[in-house]
Amino acid sequence: MSRIKHKIMKKFPVFPVSYIKGFGLGVGATLLGMTISAFFFRESLLIASTGLTAIFLVTLMNELLTENRDAIWVHRRSAWTANSVLTLKVVTIFMSVFGATIACQLAAPVYFLAPVTQAGPLFSNQAGPLFLHNLRVLIACMLLAFIYRGAGILLVICWNAMIWSLSIFSFIHSAHETGVPHAWFYTLAVMPHLILETVSYVTAGMTGVFLSKAIFKYKLSSSKFFRVSRACVVILLASVVCLWLAMKFEVSLAQSVLNELKR
Repeated sequence: MSRIKHKIMKKFPVFPVSYIKGFGLGVGATLLGMTISAFFFRESLLIASTGLTAIFLVTLMNELLTENRDAIWVHRRSAWTANSVLTLKVVTIFMSVFGATIACQLAAPVYFLAPVTQAGPLFSNQAGPLFLHNLRVLIACMLLAFIYRGAGILLVICWNAMIWSLSIFSFIHSAHETGVPHAWFYTLAVMPHLILETVSYVTAGMTGVFLSKAIFKYKLSSSKFFRVSRACVVILLASVVCLWLAMKFEVSLAQSVLNELKR
């Protein structure tokens, strides 16, 4: 039994120490970024917190990208396995930022409720416009990652984690103020959408990073550049599929739960 477990963990390490390390560093970076922003950038709390948190996590992201490169080109692991592991680790960072932001709001709600103003409904039930909007974000993530590489991915996922946590906290706070019961169920309902959307942005960002590195490292006519480009096309298609699934969850499950809570 232990031999089988060892083979599984070697091929697809789902819960190694690096996941715990990434989560811990993500929490620490978020708390530090928000603390500095609360003291020095009160008027631009969200933007400053996003930028500082991303900066503090750049070294970790670069380590993950190097680990991914070595897994494929040095250790000869399958690209699917290596890229899946990278995606899971970056999603872990996203969840750490999301959770730490929620914790900050619970500890000091006065700092966060005032800057949050909701211009419209928390969810959209119009599938087409919603998908196109998220697709633009996906393209922006890919372009940012192409230019800034790991830092570009971090900017998008940190912003997304913080804006979602602020929106959810604001909704739950307002729901409790108006006597709406079981408002925390909304958080559970939104998680499938949130995870799939994050996966789509992360994988789109990966294509930007991979293409950026390949263009400067390989000749455009080389077999290695063709291999990277082909992998990027597959990953980008998977990103769009994940984004479409996230949209379906938002206009169905999450919207239904939100409507039930408002009754």
